[in-house]
Amino acid sequence: MKKSELFLILHTFLFMIIGANITNASDTLQERRERRALIALYISTDGDNWKNKSGWKEAPLDNDDGFALPGTEDNWFGVSVSTNSGITAVVGIELSNNSLEGSIPLEIGDLIDLITLDLSSNKLTGSIPTEMGNLTNLSEGNLNLKYNALHTSDTTLADFLDTKQKDGNWQSTQTIPPKQFKAEIKNATIVRLSWVPIPFSYYDGEYEIYMVNSNPEKDNTLLYSTATKKVDYYTVTDLDTNNNTYTFIMRTKTEKHNFNQNTIYSEFTNEVIAKEIIPVDDSGCFIESIFCRQK
Repeated sequence: MKKSELFLILHTFLFMIIGANITNASDTLQERRERRALIALYISTDGDNWKNKSGWKEAPLDNDDGFALPGTEDNWFGVSVSTNSGITAVVGIELSNNSLEGSIPLEIGDLIDLITLDLSSNKLTGSIPTEMGNLTNLSEGNLNLKYNALHTSDTTLADFLDTKQKDGNWQSTQTIPPKQFKAEIKNATIVRLSWVPIPFSYYDGEYEIYMVNSNPEKDNTLLYSTATKKVDYYTVTDLDTNNNTYTFIMRTKTEKHNFNQNTIYSEFTNEVIAKEIIPVDDSGCFIESIFCRQK
């Protein structure tokens, strides 16, 4: 055999080995990235207190992250994986009604092969990360975020999620803070609070209205709980005449119902300050009422 032929054979053989190693490294990186995303979801939603968390921390555990060994993800409750052309990817997460509590982590956007995602009927709160817009492989109708306390101000993301959401309009079933929360002083002892009721008002619940305590070491004072989530105002009376500034916050509460066995609380609104301006002139014959929103 000529040296040139031997060199060509050896070159081809080495190329195949290096190429295989690069492919395996790439596969490992993808699997590790998706594994990290699953673990982020577990941690962010208080996985240790899930109703069912079988398989996620089943011994033996990985020394680096403390979860079941790599390659066992298909045995983690609620997780489905698929292998195609030697590449393993997470294609399904179904954790409905499983006592998830917390926020959706931004790492969810790394699960780009997801076809099904069901996080409905839990106690998820907060803003949905924009990274969820990466989940373009979700099948229409295979996303379910219903009956949580989730929101987003990103209209592009909201519209995208609607196209994937089962029955559409995921926002219509969220327990969120009421909008346009305002305060107006009527006189020295009365303040009228008003807001726009949330769309999800057809299951039992209420708005909780608090006066913010000026001492951060003390709890805020619960002033009132409305009878339903359709109420749009409340009048605070018997205020201290020695205080001319009042700060309020409120949140929404949805009682447990047939589609969610958890009591859900929204985040609090921004603080609203009602301030009574008393003129310093000699007449003292008028009081101007204003309200402002503290960012």
